[in-house]
Amino acid sequence: MANSKNNPRAPARACPRTSRVRRRASRVAAGLWLALALVLPHVAFAHGTAHERIQALSAEIANSPTNAALYFQRGELLLQHGEWLPALKDFEETRRLSPALPGLELARARALTGARRLDEAGALLDQLVAASPTNAVVLLDRARVLGLRGRTAEAVADFAKGIPLVTAPDAGHFLEPAHLLAKAGKLDDALAWLDRGLTALGANPELALPAIELLLQQNRFDDALVRADAMLVRSRRAPSWLALRGDILQQAGRREEAGRAFRESVETLEKLPPTLRRTQANAELERQIRDALDRLKPAAKP
Repeated sequence: MANSKNNPRAPARACPRTSRVRRRASRVAAGLWLALALVLPHVAFAHGTAHERIQALSAEIANSPTNAALYFQRGELLLQHGEWLPALKDFEETRRLSPALPGLELARARALTGARRLDEAGALLDQLVAASPTNAVVLLDRARVLGLRGRTAEAVADFAKGIPLVTAPDAGHFLEPAHLLAKAGKLDDALAWLDRGLTALGANPELALPAIELLLQQNRFDDALVRADAMLVRSRRAPSWLALRGDILQQAGRREEAGRAFRESVETLEKLPPTLRRTQANAELERQIRDALDRLKPAAKP
């Protein structure tokens, strides 16, 4: 099973988009929210592989119907495959046969969460936290359930307790509380969580892009430019960051500077080897930049 400390998941969030170039850049940030789209940690299985393993476990269970470990293994596979109610049924049977099996109650809480039985999941996680108050896994799972229940302040408090206990936090850990706070309209608090992640992880684009997006939502163009420029330096003036810089300048009404940034972005793309320039992502980026440049041209006089 995946290590939940390193693979957090949270509900998806979509941010408003304005210009086409900003939409391109922001899709990267939106993709980060979508990377958290599952509430629970999971392992990606090919459908056939998971199905075959579940079938094999079912055959073993038929031969050993009192083997709690087999029910638990099948329940975990079903959980990872998003089949919440069958997973919960297997966990209940495991509980009947071996109530003290390690990891069982956390797995049950996750199945209850997936089935959107959030009050039950929350009550079970409360018990787990009370029994192990410094366990990062259960604290973060409870934080996610609290977030789904709309109890944002309590969820963020659990994230604040749990994340420092994680051995190797990643960007997702900081995106989760930032997402909840932004959804609640607390944009400055959301930005603070992204900054906390940037301090811990360095100049991480997975955190820098949503931070810039939050600043743009507040029309804080100068602050957004500072952050974009910092990423430009670290990315060796990558064309995507140049394009984002141009879009920020355009939104700020600094059309001439925006044009220069867009043109530099195109020039950088043109210097790429043909195989790189012709990738779908770079071809789409170039098209959007040229569209932005066209819109910056002064209207023809009648």
